[in-house]
Amino acid sequence: MGQMANADETAIYLDMPPNYTLEKKGMKKVLLKTTGCKKLRLMVMLAASADGRKLPPLLILKRKTLLKSEAFLKDVIVRAQDKGWMTEELMLEWLKIVWGHRPRTFLNQPSILVLDAFKGHLTDSMKNRLRKMKTELVVIPGGMTSVLQPMDVSINKPFKDRLRQQYDLDCGSCPRVNRNWKNQTRTSFRSRAVGVGCTESHPGKHYHQIFQEVLHKQCFGCIQR
Repeated sequence: MGQMANADETAIYLDMPPNYTLEKKGMKKVLLKTTGCKKLRLMVMLAASADGRKLPPLLILKRKTLLKSEAFLKDVIVRAQDKGWMTEELMLEWLKIVWGHRPRTFLNQPSILVLDAFKGHLTDSMKNRLRKMKTELVVIPGGMTSVLQPMDVSINKPFKDRLRQQYDLDCGSCPRVNRNWKNQTRTSFRSRAVGVGCTESHPGKHYHQIFQEVLHKQCFGCIQR
């Protein structure tokens, strides 16, 4: 079971304001805390084995290069791509630094990796690399990921829900947001983001912990059922 795994990319927005709020009826202006990063997003590659083991998340920032002065968390792998997308090159790197270092890799046993039909997963270089690693590639047909892909079915949504909860807590505790948000107004919950940045919260701060908790809960629930 530990040599069978599913991996999937999903987009995460750095600004996740709530869709609903409470205010007195008839109010023309509604105050809403945000970080000012509504349009900024990153891609995260999540992967887990069939026995419930989590592999390190890969975060892809929408940048040409990473800042040399930035210190990232050791449990989260961070890379830069000018459009913030997964590419063939990044997939090959993921195979090397994540899949190639999964638990019990040293046993050199045959393994299975389940991916969707994204073209970056199906290149000749990907297939050749997987063949050398004794890994069988199983491709989920297009349009079937919401039914057949474990990450889509059980992990991605609760993962994002927990990130949103943590976002609300971080905005509430961030000094810069608390100091400035009262001077901002909003006429629409989905309108422009407030121009206040919260640099106190690291972009990858909670991904590792939240992914681990969500994965444990989903796997434990399956065993109980």
